[in-house]
Amino acid sequence: MSEKSIYQELKKRVRDLEKIVTDRRRTDEQLLEAAEKYRIHFSLATDVIYTIDRNFVITSVSPSVEGVLGYKPEEFVGKRLSEVVVIPPEYLEKALMEVQLVLKGERIISSTYQFITKDGSIRYGEVSGVPYFS
Repeated sequence: MSEKSIYQELKKRVRDLEKIVTDRRRTDEQLLEAAEKYRIHFSLATDVIYTIDRNFVITSVSPSVEGVLGYKPEEFVGKRLSEVVVIPPEYLEKALMEVQLVLKGERIISSTYQFITKDGSIRYGEVSGVPYFS
């Protein structure tokens, strides 16, 4: 292989690597932008939004939970659903069944529950669930 062809091959590889780096930077910027949009929507939602993992551990709760139920999000995050007492016992079986359905990949369109607020009063709310696995 001649010096000229080696040089041309190296030049082509550098251009290819530059394109890969440029594409990766663009993708990173798009991911950061999407994450920021999600964070803004999550933090400004008036409905309570929460996520759990496959072990029924709460991984996030929207700040709106304080206005709706009187709890701060950090009072829930990191706890198992069974540790959080915001649903009266008569709704517990239904809630666990619906959570299991969502964890299996199904959607819960609308389900009505009673909720116990931090001050002990009862509020009614509508719940929906969508599978989301990270």
